[in-house]
Amino acid sequence: MSGKVAIIDCGTNTFHLLICSIYYQKGVILPEAEERDIDILTKFRQIIDDYKVTTIYAFGTSAFRNATNGNALRDRINNKLHLNLKIISGLVEAEYIYKGVNYALNIKEDVTMVMDIGGGSVEFVIGKEQEIYWKKSFEIGGQRMVERFHHSDPISTLEIELLEKYLTKNLGELFAALDRLKPSILGGSSGTFDTLSDIYCSKKGIIVDDQVPERPFDLSQYAEIHDQLITKNRADRLQIPGMIPMRVDMIVVASCLINFILKNYSFQGIRVSTYSLKEGALSEMITI
Repeated sequence: MSGKVAIIDCGTNTFHLLICSIYYQKGVILPEAEERDIDILTKFRQIIDDYKVTTIYAFGTSAFRNATNGNALRDRINNKLHLNLKIISGLVEAEYIYKGVNYALNIKEDVTMVMDIGGGSVEFVIGKEQEIYWKKSFEIGGQRMVERFHHSDPISTLEIELLEKYLTKNLGELFAALDRLKPSILGGSSGTFDTLSDIYCSKKGIIVDDQVPERPFDLSQYAEIHDQLITKNRADRLQIPGMIPMRVDMIVVASCLINFILKNYSFQGIRVSTYSLKEGALSEMITI
């Protein structure tokens, strides 16, 4: 494979486009949401054409997997924009995420649990180096948890209790894998962990280099940040240095999920990757 490659990641809340050069020898999606999808992908298509991309790998994740009209929307996109968008399984998504995170963090010394909180699903992968020991995708993403549990502002104690009961019921396989494989490091990727890192860096006066694949974070600082997120209302959360409007709603339940895991399993440290699904998909393409 050679030339320019485009990776299109169609998630639940966000769509991402990654274009790079490669030289290698070897529920229901509502009508208004459909139109937004077509609109942004039309813009992506124009960017792709402007860059004279030779290879495109477009994929949809949780929203496409679970919507009754997910396949129909995929077909509409493909017929209109000639993208050949595919709907990938949760396990494939988890594998791509691990590959992306591993590329950023170079997981060699410690067994690591990679965690990626999307809008529709959450992926957990336990592995070391190039080997994946266990992987699972759970349809408990941030947007789903917001709609189901986060109705008060700030989130109420009762809502957190109900959310934790829900997680206890649904994450049994995860904790069985944790007990069996005993990872020592939590590797976080995507928006929630990026924002936690931004808040941490703002508190500590750390200048973040956006070009590096790993962002600073200290597990010992997490509890204080989490307390801020669950005790402030939306307007006050927006005033937290490092917070961005796009994350201000979903980050509350996402942090509750992280906190629930940390209460029930002890990690020695946490690492935050700037690479995730789309970078993992890219790494998969260049090894084909």
